[in-house]
Amino acid sequence: MDWTTGIQNAIDYIEDNLTSEPSKLSVANIASYAYSSEYHFQRVFSILTNLTVAEYIRNRRLSLAGEELILTNKKIIDIAMKYGYETPESFTKAFTRFHGFTPMSIRQNNGNLKSFNRLTIKLKLEGGTLLDYQISDRPNIQIVAKSRKFSTASLEENNREIPKFCIECYKDSVFDTILKMSSSAKNFPYAVLGLRDSGDCNSNGSELRYSIGCEYSGGIIPKGYSLIELPAQKWAVFKCKGEMPKAMQELWYQVYTEFMPFTTYHLIDNITLEVCPKGTENTLWIPISET
Repeated sequence: MDWTTGIQNAIDYIEDNLTSEPSKLSVANIASYAYSSEYHFQRVFSILTNLTVAEYIRNRRLSLAGEELILTNKKIIDIAMKYGYETPESFTKAFTRFHGFTPMSIRQNNGNLKSFNRLTIKLKLEGGTLLDYQISDRPNIQIVAKSRKFSTASLEENNREIPKFCIECYKDSVFDTILKMSSSAKNFPYAVLGLRDSGDCNSNGSELRYSIGCEYSGGIIPKGYSLIELPAQKWAVFKCKGEMPKAMQELWYQVYTEFMPFTTYHLIDNITLEVCPKGTENTLWIPISET
């Protein structure tokens, strides 16, 4: 199954289950219809739509609830429960935030509603752009790093909080320590590595770990740092040009819109590696498979 068909299948599954029990709309269930990991599904969904999966579901439910409020005589509490709200208060709060009016005022005054239509994935071919990448087979890599866990609920929040963590590490001279340790590295000398993975996180996919470190080449591991091992695997390596972190976020958009829809490779696991060598171009490493 191709990438775009998988994403559309996932959206169709969401639409078919907007009034189903909450467990059916877990990210794990939805991602399985796209034949994708939860991590990559949430990233591609957010990058393409500027919404999290949860925001899309909430907006669609509130849009449909507004239509039922106008077109039927159903009780407001019944509509609220149908679309996943357990109390009139929680429904009224969410409804008012979305539509700008309370459910009662809409029904009494036939006020204006906001419509949020279902998504349809379409590929639009525009002017050609260059996406520099290569495929690299690498043995296992050990990384010594400072790590912090983040929630996977909001990509937008992560795009704010992870750079804050990086700034904090910079102020604490973590980057100086890393560059000194990386001087004798075999694969990534004088390079700061940014690793996203699920190591030491909840098994339900609600967390990710972001680590700032370097390739480990032996010696004492400093206090507060940990050793992370990445298995031998095949990587797609993309050049990242421009000012960070904006350039990396724009590169991710290119990967999902210009590389993944047309490649025979599949993204695997939930590991990504940002390699930032001193004085040269940054690169994004994503593990891939051919089956």
